Amino acid sequence: MKKLAHYGQQYPTDDSESELNYAMIEIASPSGEFIRVRALIDTGSSTSVITAALMERLGLDDVMPYLGDQISETANGVVKEPTTAVAIRVTGSDGRVTLFDEWPMVISKSLSEPIFGMDLIQYFAVQMRHGVVVNLTFDEGSPSGIQKRRQDQS
Repeated sequence: MKKLAHYGQQYPTDDSESELNYAMIEIASPSGEFIRVRALIDTGSSTSVITAALMERLGLDDVMPYLGDQISETANGVVKEPTTAVAIRVTGSDGRVTLFDEWPMVISKSLSEPIFGMDLIQYFAVQMRHGVVVNLTFDEGSPSGIQKRRQDQS
């Protein structure tokens, strides 16, 4: 069991799933309507992932472009999964919306929930308190934020 002590004072720790952090994202359906889903914030994942079940539920499985396969090393070994492009909206803690149009996403048949990976996280300032994300805002001053702003203006 893990323990935490600070200046001799013992503090409780929690090994439950409550420590997992999620972002609320919206994914566009074929009709252009955005559907809100919860995605696990995963700093260990270089790419963002949508589940095959979610693709089917949204009606995206038959209409989205196939961008090729991605080979990834995971905790369960090496996997080869298809990639597609979707429109994603992320609403930050400040209420501002960032649109990622035609964003490449890996389609996973084995995961049960979408992953908000480093390809998206790099655009945001993330503040955590006690192991929980308390603030997620688009970081206009980051190299990725500056590049996205330039792309949006052209």
